[in-house]
Amino acid sequence: MKKTIKYLLALVFASCLFVGCTTTIGGGKEAKRWEYKSVSFDPSSDVQLKLNELGKEGWQLVSIVPYSVQDFPGNNDRRELDVDHALYIFKRPLH
Repeated sequence: MKKTIKYLLALVFASCLFVGCTTTIGGGKEAKRWEYKSVSFDPSSDVQLKLNELGKEGWQLVSIVPYSVQDFPGNNDRRELDVDHALYIFKRPLH
C-alpha cells in the first residue's frame, strides 16, 4: 500500500506537469505555462484560511491526494490512512 501511494503521487504530479506545460490550443498556439506548488498542511491548522491565502496569491487548487502516515521515515504511527494528512497540489500561470 505504501509503494502504491508513492507511485500514485508521482503519477499525479507528473501528469499535471506534462498536461499543463505541453498542451497546445487549436491553430498551433502555445497554451499558458504553469508553475506548480505542493503543500501539506498541519492538521491542527485552519486549512480554509490557508487555502484562501493561496487563492489570493493566484494559486488554483487542482488536486488533493491523501497519503499514508507510514510513508515517512521515523513515523511509528501504524494507521493505514489518515485523511487529515493530504498533499494539496496547486497551479498558477507563469507571468
